[in-house]
Amino acid sequence: VSPNKINNKRVIYAGTGEYNFSIGIIKSTDDGLTWNTVDAFPFYDYANATLPPNYKVQKVIVPQNLSQSQQDIVYAIARNSFLKSTTGGTTWETPYMLGSNVGEAVDIEVVSTDYNKLFISTNCITHYQANPSSNVFDYPAKLFYSTNGGTSWNDITANIAGNDNYSSIHIEILPNGTLYVHYSIWGGNTYIKKSSDNGLSWTSILVPASPSPVALIPKGLYGNESFKVSSQTGIVYQGSTTPFKNNTNMYGYATTANTHCDIRAIQIIPTSTDDIIIIANDGGVSKSYDGGTTWNSLNGVDKKGIMNSELHGFDISKIHEDRIIVGRQDNGTSLMFKNEWQNQNIFGGDGEECLFKPNDDTYLYSVNNCEIRKG
Repeated sequence: VSPNKINNKRVIYAGTGEYNFSIGIIKSTDDGLTWNTVDAFPFYDYANATLPPNYKVQKVIVPQNLSQSQQDIVYAIARNSFLKSTTGGTTWETPYMLGSNVGEAVDIEVVSTDYNKLFISTNCITHYQANPSSNVFDYPAKLFYSTNGGTSWNDITANIAGNDNYSSIHIEILPNGTLYVHYSIWGGNTYIKKSSDNGLSWTSILVPASPSPVALIPKGLYGNESFKVSSQTGIVYQGSTTPFKNNTNMYGYATTANTHCDIRAIQIIPTSTDDIIIIANDGGVSKSYDGGTTWNSLNGVDKKGIMNSELHGFDISKIHEDRIIVGRQDNGTSLMFKNEWQNQNIFGGDGEECLFKPNDDTYLYSVNNCEIRKG
């Protein structure tokens, strides 16, 4: 999601797509109240392809600090293509294909002081699915750099470490132009480096000890938004199955109610001492005001917070209509009792099908992580 403030209204662009489900790029011109789709692929030959490239739009960005005449510049990545519009999505330039031997683009960032300087990173293409034990690459992850607003791109991957076995690369650029990359070596460690000359030379920031922290290997990052660097303190934040701060596990996160181990995005509000950290996970949103020492959940009815859940099953008592049981993806099985949701889940893990005993609702049954449980 990328917002842009124009005429006191926040114009918001969002990319959609996971697996084979997508509606491409959507846009709101009224602070998110209403949305419309944006056709970013007018040049695509839909008739002769099985899947259009607007499936899995990984990211949309709007450069900041633009003049009024440049306010409608929009950049996006989808599959292995770069997309650009100078008319707020009304028209689009011909997509730039990063190459047939390149994995899907996973991250795009723009230098805040020069909207023509862009970086794109990709994932790798491997034989892993066909032969998980081989760890053989077809094509490794790549890092690309453009100095002309995406008209042309240069592969600068070799500058990072000279290694051609990257499984993933993610990017972060600070307001001062310092470029950070978070990259993983297939079957090895995860590293973080920074560059002050647009990727020409690199300095190691964090090199995990051997063995690597469990949350970084083998899972690494879940997405491009789960790697952030504080512009004030230079502290590096990473999200995987738990949040890390300069490679140190922020253990307090796991003890907070309504948090979840799968971290999809991290945002930070830099301060001179302890950064404010906001984490989006499969259970909602959590926030820390002291650099990750303690956490507050922003979810649930009592906090008037986020109440999103993916429900796999539910049942209403045949005896008391104020009793409901629901199975929630990644967030266990929850119970409403006397019209109030209970603070603790009945069962944890992936909540699936669930039901009350028809003639005695003091008993209930639930499928969690493919196991049948009784309570």
